[in-house]
Amino acid sequence: MFRTEDRHSLRQYALTASTSGDHPISAEAANDRVRITQLHPATDVPKRSKRRDNGYIKRPMNAYIIWARKHRSVLAEANPTASQGEISEQLGIEWRKLSEEEKMPYFAESHRLKMEHQQQFPDWEYKPRSRQRKQVSVVAAPEPTAPQNNLMFT
Repeated sequence: MFRTEDRHSLRQYALTASTSGDHPISAEAANDRVRITQLHPATDVPKRSKRRDNGYIKRPMNAYIIWARKHRSVLAEANPTASQGEISEQLGIEWRKLSEEEKMPYFAESHRLKMEHQQQFPDWEYKPRSRQRKQVSVVAAPEPTAPQNNLMFT
């Protein structure tokens, strides 16, 4: 993971540096492997890799997904500065513009994939996860302590 020079400089740093100013890092801690993660430049939050377990069975693609998969690269090439969200939005607009006749080959392919999936995994059943709702804290407005009168006496 580290070159010899890197390990040596890490050890030297660990022997002289301190974590909070009081206690120096021990030599044993300097020998431990250090895990380096790259931060996402926009949010400075470590990226998490999305890994599915090996037994995960994907859903068969629907007609829109089949169509979008084919047209996404074309749209992305035509609009190199567009974000993925903008491309997806445009794909949705284009899909809704298509007539039922133009969509038929994609629905047929979707049906074929669904039947193939059903034969391959006869006991599989789609079980959507329920969305986790965010906790919303309700801040109560302060109650007035005394009735306020807008009349002024002179």
